[in-house]
Formats: sequence, structure tokens, C-alpha cells
Amino acid sequence: MLDINKDTFQSEVLDAEGLVVVDYWRESCPDCVALIPELEDFVKRNSGRAKFCKVDVSTNKDLARKQGLASIPSIIFYRNGKKEHVFTGDFVEKIRMEGVQNKLDELLAV
Repeated sequence: MLDINKDTFQSEVLDAEGLVVVDYWRESCPDCVALIPELEDFVKRNSGRAKFCKVDVSTNKDLARKQGLASIPSIIFYRNGKKEHVFTGDFVEKIRMEGVQNKLDELLAV
């Protein structure tokens, strides 16, 4: 996953063509840390299907606010710079990564 920040977000996400999946996280967030192994596996399984990035919200608070994040972890799907879908907060417990995989497949099928 590509580490991005406020300086690279425009070029790596908003100006990107195709599908970009961004994980918003923070090291001090237990749910964020718990998600890392599943997320890394998800990225490996889907390599080449989309661009995968992550934003550390502890050092990019303004960016997180601009993207309307209410809680973390959050995974946002962008297509051609536009927000397509948001998984936020307790999605880890509700749907796990299966729901994120299903959404990726759905958006790529369009």
C-alpha cells in the first residue's frame, strides 16, 4: 500500500484514473491495527485491480476532515477522483473484509 499524505493526496487519489482504495488509520487505534493483516491480504489478492493507499490521520488531520471522516478505521473507494463508497468505524466487526471485497468486485464490474 502506498503511504500518502496531504501533499500527495491530490495526485495519487483525486487525479488518478480508475479505482483507488484508501485506508484511513492511526497507529494508536486498536481496530485499525487489528485490521492490518486482513487489509494486507486483501491488497495482495487484488493487486493490479485497483490502486491501494493509506493515510495516517494522526499526521493528516486536515485531510481526514476534508474527506468527512467521522471515525476510523475507514476505507473509502474513489473512482476517477470521486468518492464512490465509504466503510467507516465499526465495519471491522460488522462485515469484515468480505464486504470490502464485495464492494471492490462490484465497482470493478461497472
